[in-house]
Amino acid sequence: MRVSLLRRFCEYVPKGASIHVNPAVATPYGVTRAFRMTEMAAATADAERDAKGFFYLPRIDYDVGQGVAPLMTRKQFDVQYHVFHKAAVEQLNAHTMGSDLEGHNLNVVIRNSSFDASRAVIHTAASEHFNYCFWYRSLRPWGTAVPARLKEELQLQYSRNGTVDAVQEVQRLFTVAALSQQAAGGWVYLVWTGKAFDVLTFDHGTCPIGSDLIPLLALNTHESAYCYDYPLAAEEVEGDEIERFVQNFFKTCNWGLVEHYFLRCGQA
Repeated sequence: MRVSLLRRFCEYVPKGASIHVNPAVATPYGVTRAFRMTEMAAATADAERDAKGFFYLPRIDYDVGQGVAPLMTRKQFDVQYHVFHKAAVEQLNAHTMGSDLEGHNLNVVIRNSSFDASRAVIHTAASEHFNYCFWYRSLRPWGTAVPARLKEELQLQYSRNGTVDAVQEVQRLFTVAALSQQAAGGWVYLVWTGKAFDVLTFDHGTCPIGSDLIPLLALNTHESAYCYDYPLAAEEVEGDEIERFVQNFFKTCNWGLVEHYFLRCGQA
């Protein structure tokens, strides 16, 4: 009984923990020693995690094994997630640890660092962390259908008395905004201002939260978001590649997210 218990317990010993227990001599002391060493290894792992900071890369709740079709390949996604977003998170943790912002959620950090030159680095990193997270949530491989309630609300504002499809008009506004950011890069958002929908651009290091706007849909327009899959976008004059990038983005939009946040605005 003791031998089987010990063996079952040892399966849960963290990698790297040194266990020197002879299974043939499964004494109570040996079992206790194995447990204490496992406990110490777990505490060490927790300490290492805490030393990295409060913020971390989010778990993507859809399969990105093949990228986010048809917007971007796995290689393009990995550049965003494992290079640029990771760098923003590391910078955010490095500058908030030990400060009065340590341990606060992202919204609090963004709001409390807005318009404060001494916290500009924190605000930039926090805003970029928010932007990347919201961008991932705005995407789904091959997109989702526009919910009827949301489409009706968009039609009321963008349909021009029924002569224009509202979603196509929002796409056109995103394209114009993305082209305006082609040189510098940044973010394009569909937001709710409290009274109406709006499509706005945000420079690198800024986000809707800092302006008290409700984000509904986000597009990354940094060159790093399309450099591999749309290689001519950075060099072109006419903007055809950027237009194709935005078109593919609208084929991957998570419209359920847009409706979710829009309806929450109405309940607030």
